[in-house]
Amino acid sequence: MKILDRYIATSVLASYGLILSLFLAIFSIFVFVEELDQVGTGQYTLGHAAIHVLLTLPGQLIDLAPITALLGSIIGLGALANHRELVAMQAVGITTLRIAWSVLRVGILFMLTVVVFEEYIHPPLAKYAHNQRALALSESQALLGEHGFWFHEHSRFIKVGKLRFGKIPEDIDVYQFDEQGELQTFTHARTADIVNPNQWILRNVDQKIIAQSGVTVQHFEQLVWDSFLSTHQVDILSTSPHMFSLSQLYSYLQYLNETGQRSNRIELVFWQKVAMPFTTGTMVLFAIPFIFGPLRVATAGKRILIGSGIALAFYFLNQILSHVGILFEMSPMVTTFTPLSIMMALALWLWRKHI
Repeated sequence: MKILDRYIATSVLASYGLILSLFLAIFSIFVFVEELDQVGTGQYTLGHAAIHVLLTLPGQLIDLAPITALLGSIIGLGALANHRELVAMQAVGITTLRIAWSVLRVGILFMLTVVVFEEYIHPPLAKYAHNQRALALSESQALLGEHGFWFHEHSRFIKVGKLRFGKIPEDIDVYQFDEQGELQTFTHARTADIVNPNQWILRNVDQKIIAQSGVTVQHFEQLVWDSFLSTHQVDILSTSPHMFSLSQLYSYLQYLNETGQRSNRIELVFWQKVAMPFTTGTMVLFAIPFIFGPLRVATAGKRILIGSGIALAFYFLNQILSHVGILFEMSPMVTTFTPLSIMMALALWLWRKHI
């Protein structure tokens, strides 16, 4: 049976690889063409665009995981059916359920791969790609060093040490020099709220005013700072929640709840990430009975067409419910798992009928 498991797994994995490679190539071309519009802005070059595409590949893999699982399983099993290999397996006493379990094992392995990419691989690469793209597009002086982000305008400099949850500046140093290049004011803040690009609220602030008479030290619980940063520069200091790992999103949600801020959109992203591996597994469950039922004698083209239609229907249902949920302030968990529950119910019904 181990030989059989390996044979089935090889066939299905080859189909996974084919589908994933095809879709990654297509969507990478789309992303690259879109990035070409930015080439020439600031210091952004073709090389930057190519690197950006490569760094965002793990994110594309995650997004394509459900349709890869669905079409890969359908095509892999379909190839075995077309060569009468499934019939031969059943003729020697191997049950349909046992063949299905061999395919499910591949699906479970793919689910675990998606989890690893979501938590450990995609977030750091996506944030690095975002930072490098934003810095290259910036037409003003901006630098990402070992100790954080640096910006300056004439005699003013600001350093942001780190970004909490990818959005909240922490460990902020502001330097103000006079016309002779001598330090006039040094301000350090533990954290800040960006009201808009031109105004920040610095919190827990220590400020030193340097004059000929001496140094004056002041402390403020909060201080309004008139920022010189542009909208594009502020964008460097914020990353999309889609770039966060599950653990980072969970911590961010706790922070938003503790501070009384709205968290519906962040919660929606969190539950979508939680649901992604289960969606991938459900697509495998959905694909298997099709080969033993209505698609057993279908052509490869018909299988691909039907599988793509199912994937698109699920995608649009998911998107519609997500937007309706935000509009009517419904539970993000409910709007995320409702399409998944429908697919799971249909998959189980097909299993009872054909497996």
